[in-house]
Amino acid sequence: TPFTGAADYDQAVNLYFEQLSKGKDSLISVMPLRNFLLRPADAKLVNVDQQQGKWPRTQDLPLLYEVNHAMFVTSRQNYLKLEDRIGSAPYLHEQDRIRSFDIDWEEDFQIAEAIHDKIFRNQEHPMGL
Repeated sequence: TPFTGAADYDQAVNLYFEQLSKGKDSLISVMPLRNFLLRPADAKLVNVDQQQGKWPRTQDLPLLYEVNHAMFVTSRQNYLKLEDRIGSAPYLHEQDRIRSFDIDWEEDFQIAEAIHDKIFRNQEHPMGL
């Protein structure tokens, strides 16, 4: 997630400590997702309530979250006890689509270059680049 910067990490760490007092035990960064999702085996929609109609408005779909892999904040105890980078009661820290953009494939890198050129070229880059 090349567009998540130091200020984002500072905010997340502060949120993590704030959320500890509210019963959360970790923080994971996510991007809100409202879109039609299909099962590959049978091409059936997995997140549509058929009572809303076969193709409801995208805005009316249930809110899901996509893990964007920018941040995982938890305690050492959680890592040791759960052997996981999130605890049993994570706080879902929403980030926008730009901050959530991740590079996994060659085309992702090309898209990231285009985003950088369009949005960050004449601004201070979130990572100070």
